[in-house]
Amino acid sequence: MPGRISIITRNLIFALHLLFSTLILRVEQPVSQGVRVVAAPGSDITLGCFFPHSENDVLYNLIVVWRRGDTEMVHSYKQQEDKLEKQSAAYRGRTRLYPDQLAAGNASLRLTGVQASDHGEYTCAGANEQGPFQMEIVLLVAAPYEEPQLDIQTTCDSIVLTFRSALGFPEPTVLWKIETGSDITNQSNTTLDLKDGGTLRGAEQDGAEA
Repeated sequence: MPGRISIITRNLIFALHLLFSTLILRVEQPVSQGVRVVAAPGSDITLGCFFPHSENDVLYNLIVVWRRGDTEMVHSYKQQEDKLEKQSAAYRGRTRLYPDQLAAGNASLRLTGVQASDHGEYTCAGANEQGPFQMEIVLLVAAPYEEPQLDIQTTCDSIVLTFRSALGFPEPTVLWKIETGSDITNQSNTTLDLKDGGTLRGAEQDGAEA
């Protein structure tokens, strides 16, 4: 028995070296052919949108509308000013265009204070004197975890390995491997707890007779 515990402990200590690379983010996001960008919660991000233009275009005739999904209004611009009366409450005070870049064909959207609920498909659509235009962008809200800290406790018949890692999002899928490269995830009992602020606490229990 002591020899078995020693081997399992050695293998789980080796998992400390592998754990950071095996915290796999599972982000449930819509599938789209559009450009994909990743932003961490709380960060600011620019969603790019560019359209055909000419130096002779009259900016007053430019229309730009940003939406999330099919109906949620994110930002609207018309007649050389923002039109935010129908803007979704979730985006109020968090969006802006780049007015000095519009004449150059740049209708990119600046989104501040990214939230988990911001993930999804965005459409930048509009028209100018060159005709209509449209771009699709998928925003993924995610952030990597810091290298975890591990604590190993052994008893006569089991091993409990607890790890903590901060700053990541969303809750990951955790894979456990031993030094031979074998995946022992299905042989383990893993529980995860993602606290506010992105602190992840996990516990893995392995029976000595497993």
